[in-house]
Amino acid sequence: MLAKVGEGRHRIDTICSNPAAALDQYVQHPGYAVKIAGIDQVGTGCDLDGGGGTGLNDHREHPNLSAKMLARGWSKGGLTKLCGQSTLRGYRAAQT
Repeated sequence: MLAKVGEGRHRIDTICSNPAAALDQYVQHPGYAVKIAGIDQVGTGCDLDGGGGTGLNDHREHPNLSAKMLARGWSKGGLTKLCGQSTLRGYRAAQT
């Protein structure tokens, strides 16, 4: 069964290539989302098993995102919200 799933995934990847995003490309998206929805509504995360793209392949590389965003002028407070506080606020709101 798993072999068939793997074959199907290979076929899909061959037909519809989905190249990994570079970290510079990934960093643009939170900024855009914050412009649209506000810093309190946006959070980031990563697949713990990989798949994030070049420079953000798994949780060990998440500091690459923070460093890149700080270099682009994000404040530490904004980055703190983006990397956890907004998500926690959302969880708390969902629990009440």
